[in-house]
Amino acid sequence: MSEHHNLNVVVAAAFTTPVNVVDAHHHIQSRRLLLQYLSENQFFGLIPSSISNLNSLTKLSLQYNKLSGRIPYKIDKLKSLTNLLLTSNRITGSIPHSIGKLSQLEYLSLNINELIGPIPSSIGQLASLQVQFLVHLLRLFRILDLSCNPLSLGKIPSWMSKLNLSWLMLAKTGLKGELPSWLSSLPLGYLDLSSNELTGRFPTWIGNMSDLWYLNISYNKFYSTIPKEFKNMLLLTDLDLHSNNFSGPLDFIFDKNVDGPLGHYNTIDVSRNKFTGPIDKNVGNKLAMNTISSLILSNNPLGGRIPKSIGNLTQMRLLEMVRDKLSGTIPEEISNADTLRIIKLSRNYLTGRVPKMVINLKWLEKFEVLRNKLSGEIPAHKANFPASAFFGNPGLCGLPLPACKQV
Repeated sequence: MSEHHNLNVVVAAAFTTPVNVVDAHHHIQSRRLLLQYLSENQFFGLIPSSISNLNSLTKLSLQYNKLSGRIPYKIDKLKSLTNLLLTSNRITGSIPHSIGKLSQLEYLSLNINELIGPIPSSIGQLASLQVQFLVHLLRLFRILDLSCNPLSLGKIPSWMSKLNLSWLMLAKTGLKGELPSWLSSLPLGYLDLSSNELTGRFPTWIGNMSDLWYLNISYNKFYSTIPKEFKNMLLLTDLDLHSNNFSGPLDFIFDKNVDGPLGHYNTIDVSRNKFTGPIDKNVGNKLAMNTISSLILSNNPLGGRIPKSIGNLTQMRLLEMVRDKLSGTIPEEISNADTLRIIKLSRNYLTGRVPKMVINLKWLEKFEVLRNKLSGEIPAHKANFPASAFFGNPGLCGLPLPACKQV
């Protein structure tokens, strides 16, 4: 880099060798600097405290580098700063209280670092914390992402209720206890609280979160059945509840109401819970299910049969129903879902033959039925499935298993 004196914008192309961020900073010091984009390079070392001298800086992006040390306490000297993006570095220590003095800050991203708690309550004073995204319509979103930092937060800080957030991402931040009811008063569209130690029942007030379209509370310790109020989540399209202790039927999930063209599922993952069946035989005819691309129900004691109506889910690419205590045959009707790329039905009690039309789906890349009670010759198929995908079915024969015995 050459030295800059009258510079308003600095954009650094990706370096091919590691560069100390202090050395880079010496080349671009300028009090008139407005924008500094240094993302996705190989910068290492500390964020220089002298960066606070760039008092005209409005956007600072140092994402996806190898920066270490603490966030400079004098960061509050950057009075004009609207964007502070430090995602995916090795930044340690606590978030400085002085960040709360950045009154113009609109977008703060600190996820995937090694920050520790507590989060300073001064962040709650940042009334302008927001960013614009294009999702269905151009709307104003307010975003806070502190995911993947060992913050040991405990409870979700109540001062966050003052931020009027639309996106809240606190995955793997040491959350414990029950969800606070004030979450339902926020206009949240995106909520990721995965990989924590949250517990308690699935709250009935979740039905009041009418703007929510993405919900991920996987890898927690929630229990209880799904309340009927869940059906009121009109805009919900992506649901991830896997690896909890939820129980009872899945009906309220499949029967969810929609808002015209909005709120039709894209993905559902409820694996590794204690949900019980049988699965509604009309699941493939439910209005909220008609655009789903990924349906993962594995590791639940569902029992019963695979519904034939699943073949009506004609946009589905992934169907996973492993270790669900399913019985009966594999429905030929699944072949109507002709966009399927992955079918996993292993470790059940399925009987009968492998349907020829299912195993020959045009886009099918993975087909696994190991450890069932299937029998007969595996139909000829074009895809190259390994023999391991069929192991544990003593009555099965034919490629890729040994040839069937001639009678």
